[in-house]
Amino acid sequence: MSSTTDPEFDEYDESYQEVVENAMKFSGMSHDYATRVKAKLIIDAALKRFDSLSGRSILDIGCGIGLTDAFLQDQPWRISSTDVSPKSIAQAQLRNPGVNYVVGTEDRLPFDDQEFDVCFTICVMHHVPPENWTTFLGEMRRVLKPGGIAMVLEHNPVNPLTRLVVSRIPFDANAVLLGRRTLQRHMRQAGLAPAWSQYFLFSPWERLGGVDRLLGWLPLGAQYLVAAERE
Repeated sequence: MSSTTDPEFDEYDESYQEVVENAMKFSGMSHDYATRVKAKLIIDAALKRFDSLSGRSILDIGCGIGLTDAFLQDQPWRISSTDVSPKSIAQAQLRNPGVNYVVGTEDRLPFDDQEFDVCFTICVMHHVPPENWTTFLGEMRRVLKPGGIAMVLEHNPVNPLTRLVVSRIPFDANAVLLGRRTLQRHMRQAGLAPAWSQYFLFSPWERLGGVDRLLGWLPLGAQYLVAAERE
């Protein structure tokens, strides 16, 4: 956790989506569909915590080129996003001009203490060295308001197709996948109280999206979400 930019992800600022699509193609699932599912989960989890999203502030940590933000910006909240890749941030700002994008560092989030009602990070922690997982989550806690909610969405290492997709993505070469229980343990160490979790992306087909709601408890989905409250 020392560099201020990430040249590896700068290299993929214009091809990120294509690379991931190619890695997922064999599964029959589109990256766009997976992104929309995650955006809806984030909205639903925020509404589970708050009666209304109006006037709330939300932070996307490790936003990349802003693909998820595109499905969140129609909600009545204020979105800020950060990433260590300046080129990715530039792409994200073009895609979502209404979002507040800030280039960050790997050491500390570029925001004040207790600034946000909601923080989330999608498939970022597996790029963080395991010895820094608690510190990473501690930064999420730091920028959360009391009573705020932190959400981590990650690959499920138990799912063999997920592991295959990750193995086909060049910028995931050094990824260390973490399971739900490991994540929850680090959350507690960081002062976050896990409140609920859900596995999702059981099917590649949008018409079967309801399966996620029925099987969210089953630890076989391609990815999972853990929501935690700030202690």
